[in-house]
Amino acid sequence: MAHKRFKQEGRVLEVSQATLTSETIAPFSKRDEIPVVYIGDMTDLMITRPIRWQFARGPGFPNYGISACEWVVSDWASTNPPRVAMFIQDYPACHEAVKGVKQYATEIGIEYVGCEVIPLFAVLDTTTEWLRTIAAKPDYVWAGLVGGVGYVIGVKDAARLEVTKKGIKIVYSYPFDEMILSVTGEKAGEGCYVFKGFPSSVETELPGMKDVFEAAKRYRGWEAGHVPSGYIIGWVPTMIGVEAIRMAIEKAGFENLTGRAVRDALATMKDFDTGLIPPVTMSEKKPYYNNCYRMYQWQGGRLVPVSDWREASPLGGYEY
Repeated sequence: MAHKRFKQEGRVLEVSQATLTSETIAPFSKRDEIPVVYIGDMTDLMITRPIRWQFARGPGFPNYGISACEWVVSDWASTNPPRVAMFIQDYPACHEAVKGVKQYATEIGIEYVGCEVIPLFAVLDTTTEWLRTIAAKPDYVWAGLVGGVGYVIGVKDAARLEVTKKGIKIVYSYPFDEMILSVTGEKAGEGCYVFKGFPSSVETELPGMKDVFEAAKRYRGWEAGHVPSGYIIGWVPTMIGVEAIRMAIEKAGFENLTGRAVRDALATMKDFDTGLIPPVTMSEKKPYYNNCYRMYQWQGGRLVPVSDWREASPLGGYEY
């Protein structure tokens, strides 16, 4: 319904915040020629042919899980492969990540020891799933959680069961930001990791962070030290979309501004510097704006980077 309204109003770009939204409107994006910039990684259902109308953060959720596990291997000190368990919500993107890890476990250099799945909605308790995960004796748990309630309950239960005190490292997916931590309590996240392709608000030295802080103060009333990292997740793709509109106007003129012109700009964007992530270059064969990830860790309620930007794994990619 929202997409239909956008079409009627002559919109030339959509910014999507959810995987299911992007997947659902992909055929309509193509039919109505309105490009979409999505905050997360690509899925197979977002790929339109012969040209791209959906542009994502990263190359794919199978690749996302694989890349996180490659960091696990780099963090692992033993000669034996690290044992990795998956703990996810019942959500298509999370299942894609599990599929990638299971398929390429040997190539990655890990031992996959199983997956637990919790509901997407009405999550009241995850104790049973966490206890089964602990019983699998993993060295690391890749926790792909997406919903606010599921994240809060999953994180709280993991903290209550003292999963990390049992020598297990938890690597959460990128939605775990300061807003979630404000509900779970600071101690629930302490020492846990978050794998993502966007910077944290602690990285005040980044040239693009000044604009983020000014906007957050103006529109949300947030001081620089209290801007949740999730705010930046929305900022980056929107900034890229605005740049594509600027490029389209420069090439075709404002009077000829169309969704196709914006799409063409997205597909030919080169070395656009957001000041927040590596320079953005996209194409028909690379319809995603950040091919790199970083690992972060909760330290004293702050999401601190503990690795450099790492290129996404070549494994688990899609054919465009």
